[in-house]
Amino acid sequence: MNVYRIATPGIYPEVDPHHYHADPCPTPSLSNSIAKTILEHSPEHAWIEHPRLNPEFERKEQKKFDLGNAAHTLFLGRGKRFSVLPHENYLTKQAKLDRDAAIAADKQPILEEQFERARTMVSAAKIQLNEYPDEDGVPMIADFQHGVAEVMLAARDGDDWFRTLLDWWPQSQRVIYDYKTTGVSIAPGELDRKMWLDGWHIQAAFHEFLLEILDPTFSGRRKHRFVVQETFEPFAIQVAQIPEDALTIGRKQVANARRQWSQAMAKKQWPGYPREICYPHIPEWAENKWLAREIAEHEDMKRSRNEPMLTSVAGG
Repeated sequence: MNVYRIATPGIYPEVDPHHYHADPCPTPSLSNSIAKTILEHSPEHAWIEHPRLNPEFERKEQKKFDLGNAAHTLFLGRGKRFSVLPHENYLTKQAKLDRDAAIAADKQPILEEQFERARTMVSAAKIQLNEYPDEDGVPMIADFQHGVAEVMLAARDGDDWFRTLLDWWPQSQRVIYDYKTTGVSIAPGELDRKMWLDGWHIQAAFHEFLLEILDPTFSGRRKHRFVVQETFEPFAIQVAQIPEDALTIGRKQVANARRQWSQAMAKKQWPGYPREICYPHIPEWAENKWLAREIAEHEDMKRSRNEPMLTSVAGG
């Protein structure tokens, strides 16, 4: 598939994922995922992962089956192209040939059983969304009745280009939805950690940054929601709306990533980790855990010293 290029900033609905991930902007652009790489690692790591900067870059993920990818496509009605194969596994010669043919056709192979599991997941998600009321008491599934999937935002700020992909943009355009799947628990007590580790607040802030440039109509009034679903039965979902305090941190992190990206692009230098000895500190939680153990052992020793020694008497 030939990759097309855009000439102007704008909102591009229903973009083919192949085009988006290949980066169709006039110059290499900063995406949400590359921003996270800069923040979590370094600009050097970002250069390695960028399709327009690294001449040896090659996307290899489509050869690996991912239940989340299949569910994502079925849930949104757009996404990666699949080839459903009538095999139980890839042990036979024909199954391997069909798999390789699908990959050669730029499709992700998926076995029938896997495809049916993804369909069951999506059906469960929609049933649950019908039971999720929004602030007005309307079932949240209504937001998915009319809207656009896979919307690319491409914006320019100074000499730098930025791009991101909205999973689902309802017709009202006041809410942005992202659908994610996970193999770990998303019980309410786990969502704070999940949001931080996966950078949902960064993604929401990145969306907001581009929309402020391209379409400020609902500036400060948009909601960023993540529909998160477990990949194991009963395929439970949680709808996480990013609150203002998390968005505030996300905005600071996006600003930091933009600064590092802009400097690297201007100087054509992609610094990695500092070339100096570092002195890692013990995390506060680990230090507190050890101190609590020392205190507990000390208390045990005090109690044992105050207790009478048990003796045994031999013979009758």
